[in-house]
Formats: sequence, structure tokens, C-alpha cells
Amino acid sequence: MVDSAKRPVVFSPRDRIRAELSAFFSRCGVPYDDIEYGEFIEDEATVTYSINWKFKPDSSDKVIRNVAAEEKVLSENDLARYTENSMDEQMANMAGKRDDFIKYIKMLSIDDLHRFCSTRQVISEKHIIGKVKKGAANLKKLSKQIASVAAVCPTCMGKGRIVCPTCGGTDPTCKKCHGANGLKCPDCQGTGKYIPPKARSSLASGRYDYVDRSIGVYGDGEDGFLFHAHDIDGLPKLILSPREKELVIKDTQMELESAELLAPNHYRMLFSAKVKCYRQPLQLYGYDEKAVYTAIGDSLRPVCKPPLLDKLFEKEANVINYTVRTDRIHDADQKIKCCQTIASKALLTKTLRSVESAYDEAMGVAANKFSVNVYDLLDSEMAQMDPVLAEAIEYGKRKQTEVVKQKIVEQANRFVSNEFAENLSSDLIDFMPVLSELNPNAKTVWGVASVFTWTLIFIILMIFSSHFAYMFCFFFSVIVAIFISFKITKNMPFFHAASALQLKRNGRPIPDIGPEAVNSARLILVTVIIESIMYLIWS
Repeated sequence: MVDSAKRPVVFSPRDRIRAELSAFFSRCGVPYDDIEYGEFIEDEATVTYSINWKFKPDSSDKVIRNVAAEEKVLSENDLARYTENSMDEQMANMAGKRDDFIKYIKMLSIDDLHRFCSTRQVISEKHIIGKVKKGAANLKKLSKQIASVAAVCPTCMGKGRIVCPTCGGTDPTCKKCHGANGLKCPDCQGTGKYIPPKARSSLASGRYDYVDRSIGVYGDGEDGFLFHAHDIDGLPKLILSPREKELVIKDTQMELESAELLAPNHYRMLFSAKVKCYRQPLQLYGYDEKAVYTAIGDSLRPVCKPPLLDKLFEKEANVINYTVRTDRIHDADQKIKCCQTIASKALLTKTLRSVESAYDEAMGVAANKFSVNVYDLLDSEMAQMDPVLAEAIEYGKRKQTEVVKQKIVEQANRFVSNEFAENLSSDLIDFMPVLSELNPNAKTVWGVASVFTWTLIFIILMIFSSHFAYMFCFFFSVIVAIFISFKITKNMPFFHAASALQLKRNGRPIPDIGPEAVNSARLILVTVIIESIMYLIWS
């Protein structure tokens, strides 16, 4: 008899996807019967990846402080002419070096190509030292930085020229503009771009900088990703995020479809592949909107994950938000409800437990970034007097929110939107100090109730001296203590609800029930002392 090896069980894409969804819903406390799966769809999609390389001349300046005596230094005009001639020469003779560059990039993987085209590549380059007006070396770089914020010069409105202030552009014999009907804008130096006052004053100073000018032909790569899947009625169109595109490119075995020189300065590479696209529609009980889980390729790379957690935890998020964002932070009933809500969801409980460690981690990062003592960040009074500490604390709080948000995203297996995760993390962080606070009126309540109870007991024992009276007074004080803790301050029910979260700080539970226990014990202990004194008096 031949023993046959047991074959491993191979699950279908449908089973693997539903298993992942079931695991997520289980962590969220969603009953299996509340999930209705639609027809599983298996389709083929086309993935296209293209890279366009543009070769163009350019120059850049680097200011240098010291120039050797034997070094040849060009004047501003000579430098401009040399730059123009050098660009023309290199563009005319770039074919050989361009072809060498093309041969090199053809050997790269798609992943390497994607990284390679994110930086400018040097095809050919020369260097020369010359003089430029002070501040002009950084003007080009500065204009690029400002272009996205305030590209247009407010003086000339981007035209680069202004109306002659002497003749108003009407006198052909004007000595100011010489009949040109306008002057170069003094604020932008004719560029039409906004230039900060400091840079303008440098340009107008008449002084010069020595620069090392790089002149050459450079390759700028721009890649594009297209994912085409058949549209299906009733299902949303697939739109991948940049990160998802990168992951799909990495997972897919793509082949070079074409590589051609479209122009002397334009080279294009085109890759394509066919991949499997799996879609699992589903609907949750109580929600009208359908959701779709989509996976691509043999690895079942999930894309366009639906924000299921936003719907599943909508009520819980509203309860937490209402507790911390309103004047209900001292409402014991609301705090108890919030604790019970968080305790009912394992994902929320785990996230809340990570808040303290996230705070320590964030403050450590802030202390290193701002070069301050981490213990100083915990001193609120010192932070009020030191703006650096205040800024470091704000940075630490933002970092803490990012850490907690990432915990939510990971535990939700990315079935959550960024906005929902950020709001929920912020509310959970703000709930921690609320948890640490007991009823602020507890001290007054206990003081008044204790004095009233002791006075009443003293009066009763002054009138009655029987054993029944002593027993009655003792149990009366116990009942008063229990009634205050459970019905007036409600600290005991709050502590019971919060204890389900199993939160600790420095080894002590949050909240600390010590003050409530001390008040209860004091009420009963003083009652016993009064009884003992009255017993001795009656004896």
C-alpha cells in the first residue's frame, strides 16, 4: 500500500478575499449574518506604464566665495554669451551621449526606472566661473519656489514692464523711456515674477557674486500609470491612488511594448501587461450603500479599499466626539456611556491603550527635534514662558495624533478613510484626560454629606443608647457612603465602566478611585469613632 502525501488546500481568490473581510468584520464586532455578499466578479484588466524623457538645455549657478588667482573668470556679459553658445553646442552634439543614456535605462527594471525618473539626469555638462549681479544666482531658484504661491509681480501684473512715469507712454522723445512707451519693471527685473524685497535690493546694489555655472543638457523623466478595468453597472469606477499604482507596478510582470525616439529631444518607453481583477460586492445590514472590495493580480493586492470602518463605527465615533467636544466632560452618565461604547469594540479599546505610549514616543521625537529636555515638555508652566517649549509641545501633540491614527489604520486593515481615522484618533486622545477626572463636585458633596451624617448620628445617639441605635447608625453611614458613590457623584459606576478598558498610568489604574474610597472610609470611620465616644459617655 502506497501512502499518498496529503495535498495542501488551495483556496480560491473568492475564498481568500471573503476570509479577509470576515476577519475584519469579526474584529469590529459585526455578526456574520449582517453581511450580504454579492456575486463575485473575476475580470481581466490592462496595466500600462509609460515614461517620457525630455532632453533640454539648462544652466544653474552655485555661489562660490573664493576664486583662485589663475582661474579664468568671465564677466556678466561674456558669461551670458558663453552659456548660450555652450547650450547650442551641446544640444547639437548630444546624440551620442543621449543614445548611451537610452541604452542604460533600457537595462533597468520598472521599479528602478520609476525611482530614476524622479530626479534630473545629466546627459552632458560643462562648468565655467563667472560674475553675476549679487542675488541673481538664487533668483531662478527663488522664482520656481514662489511660482506656486505668488507667481505674478504685483507691480507690473506679470507683464515685466511698467508705464513710463515721466511721459505716461505718450512722448516719442521722452528722455526716460526714449519713446519705448514703457520701462522694465524695477521690482521683478522684467521677469514678471514676484521677487522679495531683500532680493530686489541685492540686485539693485550693483555688487556681484562669483558663481560656478553648470551648463548642459539634462533629461527630465515623467512617468504615467494607466489601469483600465471594465466598468460594471452598479459598481464604482476604479481610481487608484499613487501609492496603489506603485504597488501594482511592483507586483506586475510588465513587458516593454515600445521604445522610440519621438523627436531628437523626446524618448518614450511603454510597458503593458494583463492582470486579473477581482471584485467582491457586499452590503451591510442597516446600510443602503453597497461597498466593493477589489484585489489585483495573483497576490490579490487590495486597491480602492472601501472605508467600511467609517460606517461601522459612526455611532461610536459620535458618542466619543460628543463626550469630549461638549460641556458633557463632567457628566458621569455620558462618561460611563462613552467607556461602555469603547469597551464594546476591541479596536477602540486597543487604540485607546496605545495613547499613553504614543504620547511618550511623540514627546521623545519632539525633544530631539527641538533639542530640549523631554521632562521640560511635561511642565506646562515652563512651556508658557518658553516659546520653543510651547512649539515643541504642539509638534509632539501633532505627532501623537499621527501615531494613534496609524494604529487605527493598521488595526482596521486600511478599511477606513484618512479623515475618519484622524478625527477618531484626536477624540480618543482628548478622552484620556477626561477619564482621569472624577466628579469635580465630589469634594463638596462628600463634605456636606459627611457633616450632615455625623450630626444626625450624634443626635440619634444622644437620644437613644440601645444596641439597635448603634447598629442602625453604623449601617446608615454605610448606606449613605454607597448612595453618594453610586447615585450622587457616580464615581463608582464610572470607575467600574472605565476598569473594563484596563488602562494604567505608572502602574495605577485610570481613573484613580483612591479619593472616593478615602471619603467613604472616612465617613464610616468617623461614625464608628462617634459611636465609641457616645458609648463611653453612656457607660
